[in-house]
Amino acid sequence: MTITRYTVTDTRTMLAPAVYGTPANGHTFTPAAFDAPAVRHSEVVAAHLRGETVTGYVVTVATFGVGTTLDVRGESIPRGFDDWDYGLCATYRNDAGEWHRVTVSTEGYEASAHDTATEDATPEARAAYAAHLAAEQARVDEERRVAAEARRANEERDARAEVDREKFVVVNRGRNVPIGTVGRVFFCRVSDGAYPTLRAGVATSRRLDANGRAADVVWTAAANCDVLMQEMPTLAADVARLYAFAGALAAHLPDSRVEGVDGPAETFPREWERACAESWRLAVFAAYSPADLTTELRRAATDRRTIDEVLECVESSPDACAALASLVEARAEIPADDTATLDGWRNAVRAVIVPCVGVIYTPRAKKARATKAATVAA
Repeated sequence: MTITRYTVTDTRTMLAPAVYGTPANGHTFTPAAFDAPAVRHSEVVAAHLRGETVTGYVVTVATFGVGTTLDVRGESIPRGFDDWDYGLCATYRNDAGEWHRVTVSTEGYEASAHDTATEDATPEARAAYAAHLAAEQARVDEERRVAAEARRANEERDARAEVDREKFVVVNRGRNVPIGTVGRVFFCRVSDGAYPTLRAGVATSRRLDANGRAADVVWTAAANCDVLMQEMPTLAADVARLYAFAGALAAHLPDSRVEGVDGPAETFPREWERACAESWRLAVFAAYSPADLTTELRRAATDRRTIDEVLECVESSPDACAALASLVEARAEIPADDTATLDGWRNAVRAVIVPCVGVIYTPRAKKARATKAATVAA
C-alpha cells in the first residue's frame, strides 16, 4: 500500500436557484433545488469503499508514493492562531525525486477522514531519504554558520564604529563644530538633563595645558562623529602626522551611506597605511578638497580631474613625489592655527602638482567685500 487520497466531486444539476428572504415573503429563505439530494462527502466515500455509488457524486481515487512512503505517524497540525488539529502525516518521493511531507487525513475535517497511508518504502528509498536528511541538516548547519559569522561581523563593525574614549574621530555632522575637525576622544559620557545625549570631548591637537590636560578641545554629540582609528599611534611623529592630514584624507573617503560601501572605521586605516607608506599622497589630499576637484572645478576649468587621476599623474613623476614628501615633513611643524603659513604651504604643494596634472582648479584670491557703512561713507 501507499498514500491513497479520495476526492469527491459534486455533479448534481441545479433545478432552481436559492431565493433569499425579502419583506414580501416574510424574509423566508428557500434553498436551491437539485436533481439529487445532498450527501456528506464522508458518506459518499464510505459508500464508494462498500462498492456502492451515490447519485450526483463522483469519487476520484489518487494513489502516489508507491514504494517510497515512510515515516507515517500522527502529528499536531497548526490551523491558525491558537488553532490546532490532529492528523496522519507521511513522507514520500515524487516522480521528480523530491521528498515531501504531507498531511494525509485529519480528525477535524471529515473530507479527508478516509484517506490512508501505509509505509512501503524499499531499502533503496530509505537509504535515499537518510541521505536527503543528512544533506538538509548540512545545509541548515551551513546557513546557521554563515548567519552567525555575518552577525559577528556586524557586531564587530558596530563596535569599531562606536565612539569611545581614546579613539581618533572626525566630525562629519552638526553645526557647532566645523565639519572635518579631527581629534582624539578624551571624554565620552551621557549628558544629564531632560534629553540625555551621548557627548564627546575631542582634543584637536597634542597641546597640553599646565595641568596635563588637552588644551584645544571641542564638544559635540557622539552621533556627529565618525571613528577613523581605534587607538592613537605610539610615536609622536605619527601622532603629529595624523593630526595634520587625517581630516584631509577623511574628506576624500567614499560615501559610507551608499549600500555596500564600508564605513570610515574600515576604510580609513587602510587608506592611511597606504598614504603613510607613500607620504606624497598626504600632500595631494591636503592640497585639494573634494569641492576643489568637482563643483568649483567645473566653473574654473574645462579639464576636470578626480582625486584618483591627480594621484596617478603625480605618481608618474618621481621628482614631484620627492618634493611633496619633503613638504609633508614640513607640514608637521606648522601649528594648526597658523592659517597664513598653512595657505602658503598649500600653494607650494599645488605648485608642484599643477605641472604634473595639467589644467586644474587653483583657488582665486577672495575679493574683499565693501561693507554697507563704507559704501555710505564713500
